[in-house]
Amino acid sequence: MPNGWRFGSSCTLVAIAPAGGSVTLPRYRDVALTLAFGRSDASAPVRFAFADATGNRDVDGKLNGRIAFPFYRSVPCLSQARRRTPCRGRALLYWLAVNTTATAVRFGASPAIAVAAARTLAARPACRVRTLIWTAGRAPAAGWIAHGAAARALFGRVEFPAAAIPQTYAGNGSVSVFALICRRAPASSA
Repeated sequence: MPNGWRFGSSCTLVAIAPAGGSVTLPRYRDVALTLAFGRSDASAPVRFAFADATGNRDVDGKLNGRIAFPFYRSVPCLSQARRRTPCRGRALLYWLAVNTTATAVRFGASPAIAVAAARTLAARPACRVRTLIWTAGRAPAAGWIAHGAAARALFGRVEFPAAAIPQTYAGNGSVSVFALICRRAPASSA
C-alpha cells in the first residue's frame, strides 16, 4: 500500500456484493484466514484489498509517511467501554481491510472469522480478535479494543461467528486493522 503499512503476505483484491461475500487469504506461515461478510448497505459490489502478517518482522512502512505500525502490546489494550485493560496473550496474526472505493459501506454485522493454523494454535488455543482504533484529540493515539467474545481453538482452527455489531468501512482507501490474540491454555489440575 503506497504511503502505508506493508504486510508480509500477498495482497488479495475482492469485490464484496451487497448480499455479502467471503475472502480467503492464501496460507502464510502456517496461517490461513477466511472472512465471511453478510449483507451491506451498498448498492453495488465494493472492492476491498486484504492482507495479513504474522508479526513484527513482516510489517513495515509508515501510514501517511509518519505513523509506524502499532503492534499489539506497543499501545494500550482497551475494553469495550474503552478503559485500559491488560494486554494478555500474543498476536499470532494481523490483517487489514482497505475499502478501495470512494463510497463508505456499512455491514449489518461484523464478519465471521475463521483462522486455521495447526502448529501455532496447538500451543495457544484461547483466542480473541482485537480491532485497532484511534482515539480523537489533539494527539490521536492507537489502542487495541476487544472485538466480540473469546473463542477456543480446536483441531488447529479457531472460529468467531459474525456478531450483530454493525461495521462501517470508510471509503477512499481507509484502513481497518485487526489482530488475532491467543494465550496458552491454563494448566489443568488432574
